[in-house]
Amino acid sequence: MLMASRETSVGALVVNSNNEFLLLFSRRSSYWCFPKGHMEGEETDEIKTMEREVKEETGIKNYELIEGFRELADYDFDRDDHHTDKEAIFYLIKTDDPVEISIEHTDFKWVDYETALNMLKHDAQKRMIKKAHELLTK
Repeated sequence: MLMASRETSVGALVVNSNNEFLLLFSRRSSYWCFPKGHMEGEETDEIKTMEREVKEETGIKNYELIEGFRELADYDFDRDDHHTDKEAIFYLIKTDDPVEISIEHTDFKWVDYETALNMLKHDAQKRMIKKAHELLTK
């Protein structure tokens, strides 16, 4: 029988001053993604979780939070006899900090919107990057 749990992660779509998006290649899942991670312990502040995860996974410390973007992705998955319902919350940030990826990822790329759209695997990722692109180009 599967054990079940619910978890929340927070992350960011990261864009640079050339409006290129940062994509990370996940070591575990083998697909391109945005930096994100679990709210830990007593964390309740989404922005603080996002800051911590972005810094841990990319080395980015300095950024501008783009107002008007907070997107949710709800999904579920099974791994090792465990079913997880997941809520992932994403913000949009702009930075020109250098990127140093963590052990969780094998590669990173700064890519334009069209390239990012083609590299992303999941519909929720594509939906979010479309909304980010619309916000950045209006």
